[in-house]
Order: sequence, then structure tokens, then C-alpha cells
Amino acid sequence: MKLYKVYNGYVGDSAVYVIVVAKDSDEAYQLASTQFEANSYKYKSSEHRYFESYWTNLEIILLSDDLTKSFVSEVED
Repeated sequence: MKLYKVYNGYVGDSAVYVIVVAKDSDEAYQLASTQFEANSYKYKSSEHRYFESYWTNLEIILLSDDLTKSFVSEVED
């Protein structure tokens, strides 16, 4: 399994992203897209509060390609 950080290009207090553990980048995209779409629904509504690009225009960054080894990310601020 591999560790990914997936950004969607939106900014809240900072860049909006999810951390994903997946077998490859295709699976990471699918998992992240599903999570971003679920997060885009208005509270107690079936309407989205964001455009479709919120869950489809994703940047996938491989952080680690072997989760059996120790890992620490770069410092981000």
C-alpha cells in the first residue's frame, strides 16, 4: 500500500486535502473524490455547496510507496 496526499485546489484556512492509503494513484483518486464529494453536500440537503471540480480536479502526491517502512513528512506551514 502507498500513502498519498490529495489536494482539490480549494483553500479554506489552508489548502484543502485528504490523506489516502491506497494500492495505486487510481484508487487514491477514487477514494479522495468520493470523500470530497461527500463533504460538498450542504448540511441536511441533497444539493452540493461546491462545483463539481471540488471532487474531480484533484492533484495526487505520492508521499510514501512502502508503508512497511518508517515515514515522516516535510514540515508544512
